[in-house]
Amino acid sequence: MPRRWVWLGCGFVVVLCAGVAYYLLGFPPFGGTGHSQQAAAKPLQVKATQVREASLPVESSYTGVVISPRDTEIKARVSGYVMSRPFLPGSMVKANDVLFTIDPRPYEVQLAQDVGKRKQAQSLITYYSDEVARYKPLERRGYATQERLELARKNLGQAEGQLSVAEAQIAQQELNLAYATVRAPYSGRTGVTDVNVGDLVSADQTNLVRLTQVNPILIQVALSESDVRAVQAVLKRNAPATLEIVHRDGTRERHEARIVMVDNQFNSSTARLRVRAVIDNADDSLIPGAFLNVRLELGHEQKLVVPTRALTAQLDQHLVYLLNDGKAHVRQVQTGRQYHDDTVINKGVKAGDVIAINHLQNLNDGTAVTIEASSGAAADNSPQEQADSGSND
Repeated sequence: MPRRWVWLGCGFVVVLCAGVAYYLLGFPPFGGTGHSQQAAAKPLQVKATQVREASLPVESSYTGVVISPRDTEIKARVSGYVMSRPFLPGSMVKANDVLFTIDPRPYEVQLAQDVGKRKQAQSLITYYSDEVARYKPLERRGYATQERLELARKNLGQAEGQLSVAEAQIAQQELNLAYATVRAPYSGRTGVTDVNVGDLVSADQTNLVRLTQVNPILIQVALSESDVRAVQAVLKRNAPATLEIVHRDGTRERHEARIVMVDNQFNSSTARLRVRAVIDNADDSLIPGAFLNVRLELGHEQKLVVPTRALTAQLDQHLVYLLNDGKAHVRQVQTGRQYHDDTVINKGVKAGDVIAINHLQNLNDGTAVTIEASSGAAADNSPQEQADSGSND
């Protein structure tokens, strides 16, 4: 076979293969449209949802500290030896429970002496009163001197003074006897104490035990300036707030709280305002001094929300794809805070707008789309119907 026929055959095979590849890769034949343009004209199927209004809690998250409403270092009010300590350190006690008994016998003895002094003063008053009454008519008749009458009156005044001193001493000893029995001023949990039976304690010096109220309990947070108005609104309405505690293991506790204290000025170093809320602590789970992650809810407000997954970012902008007329349209939005799986939209869309929630990476401004019938974004009309008619509003 001549060589030129071989070359012609090889050339024909190469041209044929190139044509097949050209067709399979989607390049259009002369005057045709090709597979790629047909594919480009096919709408992209996406899921959609509606921008909706939702009632969201007005809330902020803070680091809070547990504070006891009453935390007292109980001191000895009288000196003496401890005779009993009926409570177990660290245990709960009720108001008026006996915590310590200090030896009362020295004060009982002193009280008896002061009672005797009072009786003595009362006897002297009786005696000198009789003397004054006897010397008055005698002095008028000249049978007794003026000096003798004045002496009787002076002695009467001294006896009356002695009676007043004795009564004051009796009151002091009765008070000391009352102080010898140390009682809990309120219900709470006792702390660890080193004072034991037989120890000598000194008045106004020895710390006997620390008593801390644990129910109800206070939670203190430092509010930012933007949250202060919401707190003031709650106080004006005298409405309860909701405080949610987020524990380290992820568990959450919701409590009805009542704001009981707002500081009178911002801290100049932190630009924060201290606020305290009281909550129930019947299970004694919150210990004073502990730091907690807390979320403070101060009512509700109406906001536009979209699923967070419907948002895409481009540089510092947040975008959604608005669906109408069978096309996707890029819409820049101004976002607010997140709440669970939703994000608040402050500006850029309105309630009822239909937006895409998937295939966002494949969408561009003007991309032809169809909406899956199972999206269920609208209550009255399907998302597809809303998208087809949305641009006519």
